[in-house]
Amino acid sequence: MQKRAKYTLVFLILLLAIVAYYAIGSMSQTAPPAIIKNITIGTSNLLVFPSVAINPNGKYAYATDDRLATLSVISTSNNTAVKTINVGVQEKTFPEGIAVSLNGSYVYVADAGSNTISVISTVNNTIIGNITIPDTSVNGNPFWVAVTPNDKYIYVSSGVLTVISLPNYTVIADMNVGRRGPDKITFSPDGKYAYATTCCSNSSGISVIATSNNTVISNINIIGGASDVAITADGKYLYAVGGDTNAVYVISTSNNSLADKINFGAPLFGIALSPDGKYLYVADEKGVSVISTSNNSIVYSINNVGSAVDVAVAPNGTRIYISSKYTYPSNFTPTVLVLSAPMHIITWPPSPYVFLIAILVILIISVYYITSKKEAANLKHDAPRT
Repeated sequence: MQKRAKYTLVFLILLLAIVAYYAIGSMSQTAPPAIIKNITIGTSNLLVFPSVAINPNGKYAYATDDRLATLSVISTSNNTAVKTINVGVQEKTFPEGIAVSLNGSYVYVADAGSNTISVISTVNNTIIGNITIPDTSVNGNPFWVAVTPNDKYIYVSSGVLTVISLPNYTVIADMNVGRRGPDKITFSPDGKYAYATTCCSNSSGISVIATSNNTVISNINIIGGASDVAITADGKYLYAVGGDTNAVYVISTSNNSLADKINFGAPLFGIALSPDGKYLYVADEKGVSVISTSNNSIVYSINNVGSAVDVAVAPNGTRIYISSKYTYPSNFTPTVLVLSAPMHIITWPPSPYVFLIAILVILIISVYYITSKKEAANLKHDAPRT
């Protein structure tokens, strides 16, 4: 009798554990991204292509207005523009690409119209220097810039890929990349490789560069080229935006080969990965799409943010910053939209099926209790009396 009761009790405990597991699972859901704030970064009323970046310390975001030739400094604590820096001449120079040093001390802005890279100190948000990119038949008009993970070099996209040493601003290499020159750039986490996209038709796709000697060691062919690229934190995969195709390509860095392709229904622009690598955010002509990297499928689409151009993710992964060239349907004022990232939430009530299972378990326990009491009473009644 005692042995059977023991086994029955263990079974009931397991049953209760299963009910609790499904109850918690039914209440745990992932909330989709939601707009928190819309920040105006310009008043040009003209079609612009603003870029956005976030300081690694997470305290500030930066956005360019290439028509007004300004850089907006945004405090992430209250998502408000706290300063506007003139980094060029309105309607004459066109600053676009932004890079922030890993130590968070400097912001670099590429200005195609003036052939310069503006160097901004984040201590007081002022320009402390300008790096001139030589204007030659194959160089000049820099529009994108990236900082190596060790903060020792910047790579600049113009007619060629220019490598500049820091902090003395010396050009140490010019590389011919692709058939039409480089576009956007990212680095492997260890800094050993740079990946430069080349866009669009008649372009190879992505050039792989050994940063030790600044030599192109491989080319990853993508039909129509590539316009932006992001790399996972472990360095195993690249995500590249197709230049002439409405698709994101997933590339294995172990052999620089195509691992997957994600198709979209609109032209694509900037991309960024969440710090934990679970999500890829894609800016497109209709808004922003969120891809789950576990199966490379689109899980959310946010279509009320206008025509998104660039995207950056806060270091803690909780906020997404989207630069938009206009707010749908016809407001051509450049903006930065702040979105919440997908997050797990607990909802109430749980699934109705959980209540049914819980009722069933309560009935089983009740029956077990009543039966046990009756058996105990019968054993007591049948026990021999002395």
